Amino acid sequence: NVGTYSVAATELSGSKKDNYSLTTITKGSFEITKADIKDSDFSVTGIDKTYDGNNYKVTFTPSTATSITDMTIKYYSDETHSTDITEEVNKGYTDCVDKTVYYVVSAPNYDDKSGSVAAKIAKKNVSVTWASGEEYEYDGSDKLATYLGKVTVEGIIEADKSGNCKVEFALSGATEAKNVGTYSVAATELSGSKK
Repeated sequence: NVGTYSVAATELSGSKKDNYSLTTITKGSFEITKADIKDSDFSVTGIDKTYDGNNYKVTFTPSTATSITDMTIKYYSDETHSTDITEEVNKGYTDCVDKTVYYVVSAPNYDDKSGSVAAKIAKKNVSVTWASGEEYEYDGSDKLATYLGKVTVEGIIEADKSGNCKVEFALSGATEAKNVGTYSVAATELSGSKK
């Protein structure tokens, strides 16, 4: 292991040892210094995904060819490694994220190896296909809900359709669509816990 070692000549041995006298000498010493962890000894893979409701993790994989045992990794939110986010990173990310994850790989008798990877889950696009050519005969009722029933929304994953994410619509320049006339409808925003 790494450290400074002291060596002493303790005795003479062999069939002719009685013909010699071991002179008192200063002990010898030597040092074993830390070796380097190389890039080829491991890999750290970041995240580059678009939101789909699945969990994704930064992965640390020691190389099958490395002779280093007991390698461990810690993750940090900053380049100075002052804020440990190892637990967060190991849990993985499901919602959108865009951050740099800094890491330090350690092993007994080796100098630490640091680096960084990106963790990004991009927002998923939601599209609206408007119904065209819709006409309704006047009957005094608000026709906005009827029209919206023919509008198609695509891009929201199945697990989020129950209310976690929805498109909000509003009439342009009117509060209701009851009277005779032409109405314009806009998709104003996304709402819900997963928006």
